[in-house]
Amino acid sequence: MSRAISSIGGQRSFSPSVAGWVAGLLWAVATTTAAAQAVSEPSPPIVAVQWSKSHPLSSAGNVAVYDGQADPTGVLFAIPAGTVFSRNRIVVAATPPGHALTVRLRNDLSSRWDRVETSGADGKVELRYRTEGSATLLVQSPGGPQRFQLAIMQGHEIPVHRLMAPPFVSQESGAAASESAGPGTAPPAGGSTSVVLWVIAGLLTVLVVLVLVMMLRRKTQ
Repeated sequence: MSRAISSIGGQRSFSPSVAGWVAGLLWAVATTTAAAQAVSEPSPPIVAVQWSKSHPLSSAGNVAVYDGQADPTGVLFAIPAGTVFSRNRIVVAATPPGHALTVRLRNDLSSRWDRVETSGADGKVELRYRTEGSATLLVQSPGGPQRFQLAIMQGHEIPVHRLMAPPFVSQESGAAASESAGPGTAPPAGGSTSVVLWVIAGLLTVLVVLVLVMMLRRKTQ
């Protein structure tokens, strides 16, 4: 039977079997510690935001209102996807004001929180943003349990196609513009065409003259 500890030159060294046992013990301790931390840090509950169809402000866009309680872990709200043409507004209010609230907001494609705000003396936090895609909101109360009310408003898309002038002019619009300009004014679209026709006529005239000159020279020879 091999000895667990051997003496070499007055110093003691562990045998391979003891070293393997120590390494296994350290791995077990590390695994247990990580598991304990995972248990001690629970994940926040997730609330899928549902738009209200009966809210008085529903005619102006999507609206959702919630009444909940936050703690240091917080509550996550999954906000449905919007577009950059939708104006979004979030209002969080402590009811009544007590512990400060920490509000975090990010796009689902972001690797970190895009906005982090803390409530003031009135217990309110207001966020305005525009984003493409869905978003996640986290409401926390680091100081302890705190009741809060949440309002999420997502406005209708801005009709950009109505705010910008069309890049093309229809035939009817061109005719109306020429009539409004009065007699003697060439239509905007016809000016370039008439110039091209005059250039072609001039080239043909020059060509005819050259042919006649060449024919006269042959006759004289």
